[in-house]
This record gives sequence, structure tokens and C-alpha cells, in this order.
Amino acid sequence: MAPPAAVVGNQAPVALRNLQVANVDGHRAVLLRLSRPPELVRQSSGKHPGRIVLQAMGPAGEGDLSERDLAQVDPLLNNVRVSRRQGALEVVLEFKTEEPPPYSIHEMGDWIMVRLDTR
Repeated sequence: MAPPAAVVGNQAPVALRNLQVANVDGHRAVLLRLSRPPELVRQSSGKHPGRIVLQAMGPAGEGDLSERDLAQVDPLLNNVRVSRRQGALEVVLEFKTEEPPPYSIHEMGDWIMVRLDTR
């Protein structure tokens, strides 16, 4: 029996392909490269520890993904967690501070940039 075909195109789920922290226009930025443009992006933040939560919505595709931690070497971040539930890819940026720094979200097709104002 052949395995089922992978879901592609507009029915493919949103997945995280790459995460990097870089300097962009004099600001620290977290750049998220997604597998496809999301249908909708939601964001929130929290304290104790400081965190920014991003949800990139798309079809459920092949199902949910359990939460996993991504190793971080950036001095601002304590942890990054990624999961997907019912088509919503969730990325949690957890900082080493009690509150997240001031930030702005910029959507660019299949990229999301979280620009941090750490000055």
C-alpha cells in the first residue's frame, strides 16, 4: 500500500522552516520563515517571564505537532517553543526578562519579523 500523498498548496499546514535572530535596520529582530503564507497572524504577550506568542493560522493539514523547544544562542531569548494545533502554528518567544521588550510584528508573505526595541 502506498503512503498517502502530502498536502500541498493552499491546503498545506503552516510550518516553521527557519528561525533566526538578526540585526535589521539597527534593531534586533526575530525572523520566522514559514512553509507558506499564513491565512491570519495573531499575537499576544505576557509577563513572568516576558514572552511574545505568535499564531500563524492555516489549514490543519496532516494534523497537530507536539510542542518542542528550539535551542537558542541569542542573549535576549531564554527559550523558543513551537507547536501546531488545529491548523494554528504557535511560536512562543520567551525572554530572559520579566517583561517582553517593546516590539512590532511585520508580515512579509511567508516571513514574519518580530522587531524588538531593545535600546
